[in-house]
Amino acid sequence: ITQSPAIEVTKVAAVDHVTGTDSETTTGDTIVYTITVENTGNVTLTGIDITDTMTDGDGQSLTLTSPSTFSTYTLAPGETEDIQATYTIEQSAADTGSISNTVSVDGTAPDGTEVSDDLDTPVVVSTDLTPSIEVTKASTITYADSDAGVQLGDTINYTITVENTGNTTLTGVTVSDTILDSAGVSLTLTTGPTYGGTGTFDGILDVGESVTYDATFVITQQAVNAGGVSNTASVTSKDPSGTDVTDSTDSATEDLIPRTAAMTVVKTADVDDNGDDKNGVGDVIQYTVTVTNTGNVTLTDVDLSDELRLGSSTANVEDNTGNDSPAGVNLWTQDQTLLPGESATYVAWYIIDETAASSGKVINTAIATADTPLSGDDATLSVTSNEAVVDIAPIPSISITKTSEIVQNDHINGGGTTVDVGDQITYTIVVTNDGNTALTGVDITDTLTAIGGASLSLDAAPVFV
Repeated sequence: ITQSPAIEVTKVAAVDHVTGTDSETTTGDTIVYTITVENTGNVTLTGIDITDTMTDGDGQSLTLTSPSTFSTYTLAPGETEDIQATYTIEQSAADTGSISNTVSVDGTAPDGTEVSDDLDTPVVVSTDLTPSIEVTKASTITYADSDAGVQLGDTINYTITVENTGNTTLTGVTVSDTILDSAGVSLTLTTGPTYGGTGTFDGILDVGESVTYDATFVITQQAVNAGGVSNTASVTSKDPSGTDVTDSTDSATEDLIPRTAAMTVVKTADVDDNGDDKNGVGDVIQYTVTVTNTGNVTLTDVDLSDELRLGSSTANVEDNTGNDSPAGVNLWTQDQTLLPGESATYVAWYIIDETAASSGKVINTAIATADTPLSGDDATLSVTSNEAVVDIAPIPSISITKTSEIVQNDHINGGGTTVDVGDQITYTIVVTNDGNTALTGVDITDTLTAIGGASLSLDAAPVFV
């Protein structure tokens, strides 16, 4: 009887999906292999051994989950044996995109002849690669003054969370952050973003793993002027094939800052009364105007106009803007920029004239205008100062002094120092307005009498010199 020993091996694979992965083959799923060994000869085969070889898509060796070793089988002619083996997909294998498995068998015929067989082509199970990453952002504020609300100098703390929401390992994870003011102008983070965990982050993010990054921004005047801060985070990474996987926050994180545009205008008057304790003609009034930014936004193009009127509120208003000091010093500066809390000082002078003195007072008011970062009706700010009033109480007063000088007439009395007939007496009369108002209709009356009371007449009436 001719002995014809022969053996054949075949292999099929099915995937047992874990919950939630029915539509894809990925990490955690189990590949169930069915190996069928058939004695296709006419003699019994003994010592049949099975050798199973499995690699991932990168050619790296893998190990079956079960069995750890295969049994040795004996098969009569025409008999088959089905053997099951399993492999639960590991992440490293899933990342390569496929799992390749081949098998070989060998057995011994009664006459000691060795027979063997192996698969013509490996059994390949492809894994589904669906890389995905998600970034989210949240903010909290550390207040410099908790009672004052959001303001200059407060710190905005950002927490950026990055999560691997796909089914592949991601590498080269990098976070970037864009911060703008509410007007769309770039700002610069004070710190970060930096990894917020313990130790260091190697940029590798496993499936389902998340990491956090921290960043801070100390609110600047630019941010206050714009009314807030807008912040967007984005993340880049690579999947196992080297393809970029990115994400950014769906909407910017907005932190709004209440804006207040306000200023005060204070005016004072100081009179140089020439030391006579009377406000009057020729005295100099020095006006000092202080404009202070009392809001929380920057004021630009701060301008000041100055209104001066005499006597009552119905008097004509004169523009005192730009009046220099009597010494020619110009301290009237315009178009200032004032940060919150800053002040600008303006100085003007007015020299009291007769009209002002007669009116009884000088009334002065300053009006400040400024541009603000706000919009609409609030874009321009206008504030009027207090009235600086200088009273001029009318004090009419006149004084007169008289001196005399004798001129000797030598032709008549022969000279000498004795006052005698024919000598001339010259009188000098000085009339002084020693009040603070103008005097009109000034008239001089001069009376000349002898010692005994007899009336005398001047040789010449008083003449203005």
